[in-house]
Amino acid sequence: MSAANLDLELMSRGNFTFNGIGLDCNFGHIMEALEGEEYTMKDGWEVIYTGTVDVVAKVEAAKTKEENAQYQKYRASEYPDLAEQLDYIYHNGIAKWKSDMIKPVKDKYPKG
Repeated sequence: MSAANLDLELMSRGNFTFNGIGLDCNFGHIMEALEGEEYTMKDGWEVIYTGTVDVVAKVEAAKTKEENAQYQKYRASEYPDLAEQLDYIYHNGIAKWKSDMIKPVKDKYPKG
């Protein structure tokens, strides 16, 4: 397995153990929590850290941040392409574009 594939696997792998505590998170959450800190990996699933950062709280904050940003991905996939939106604005005006094309998507996927 290449280093890039290993990194992708680690980033998406869930349920890591952190200093003996099971965390329902992916490696990306742990990396964000431990940014700039020194740690070791044991058996590819367990992170050993002896510093003073409250990693459990930071992991939870990273998970919340990711969940709150999820609406952006959903919205982006639902909006019509730019050319279609510009054509709609040209023929119907900004107010109609907002009410017919933008508002339904925003209502479907509200901010976290």
